[in-house]
Amino acid sequence: MERREQNLRDLLNKVAAEQGFKQYELIINEISSGGANYNSQLFTVILREQNKDDLHLFAKMAIYRKNMKRYRKNVFGVEHYLYTKICETFKVFEEENDLPEEYRLKLAKCYGFYDGENEEILVLDNLFARGYSSFNRFKSIDWEYASAAFTALARFHALSLGYSEVYPEKFKSILAEIHNDQSSLIDTDKFVRSTLKTALKNMQPQYQKSLANYINSFLGQKVILMQPPTFRPVIAHGDFRGNNLLHRVHPVSYTI
Repeated sequence: MERREQNLRDLLNKVAAEQGFKQYELIINEISSGGANYNSQLFTVILREQNKDDLHLFAKMAIYRKNMKRYRKNVFGVEHYLYTKICETFKVFEEENDLPEEYRLKLAKCYGFYDGENEEILVLDNLFARGYSSFNRFKSIDWEYASAAFTALARFHALSLGYSEVYPEKFKSILAEIHNDQSSLIDTDKFVRSTLKTALKNMQPQYQKSLANYINSFLGQKVILMQPPTFRPVIAHGDFRGNNLLHRVHPVSYTI
């Protein structure tokens, strides 16, 4: 664990240097998601220096099981590719077409990535410090939240469609980087089944059968869902749910 923590500190010190911090205080706090996340260790980070604004960061460090190394490597690698290559490409595309700011894709800024052997670390902008929050996963979503979430997803898909029309060969090269091969499908199956065993051991007996049936049904469709479509593929979010979405409510006033 000491080596992993040192890797995190080394990466954060690198980020600090890149952002112009010199004589700074590094404040790291490990946080819990309350059960919403069990694939990563999560940390909030503050870079603090006199006469400079605090820089609030969010870091996550992969947690590996011995038989899941290749699966986790793929997940963190694709996520890093999204924040760097794909997002930057789409940002340039939005600017080329003078897309109004209000309609542009909004994603957290990536500050750094450590690609050590089985110790991947991703450092992002901490949007919670900017007033964002996540939806309570124990509550049903309402129309306002659902419509905002799917509007964001539609913009992501629309950028894929538009970019593939203007730059078809470049778009194909992006797809090649994130395509799931057969080995990754097998790894996903192993990971989900391993997680299911743990979940079943820790849940009330009356719900075990329903969960097992749902997961087995999902895995039966996984091969189909993870294959690229034959017509007009788009870059899709592989885990689009409330736990991975942050929102901020803007107060408004009404005049009659």
